[in-house]
Amino acid sequence: MIGFAEGSVTAGVSRLGVIGVRREYRGRGIGLRLLEEFIKESKRRGAHKVYLWTPVALKPAIKLYVEAGFVPEGFLRKHFYGMDMVIYSKFLK
Repeated sequence: MIGFAEGSVTAGVSRLGVIGVRREYRGRGIGLRLLEEFIKESKRRGAHKVYLWTPVALKPAIKLYVEAGFVPEGFLRKHFYGMDMVIYSKFLK
């Protein structure tokens, strides 16, 4: 397996729980393709919005989400394992 994306759709809102790409395959656009497929599947399941949260320090992930059209929507201070998290979302057309 090279990569994966996991999430769920509830009440028209899709939550991206995790997206991962094996280290040796990073930087090849695979994460963006996985994210695009996750968004397509979310639409197919009736979602009008996708959201996620990510650690503030995880710059490559933030770059990926912004590149895909996600915008910051909120901030979770000292959340999981004491890390600050940013909530990103994207409304689907």
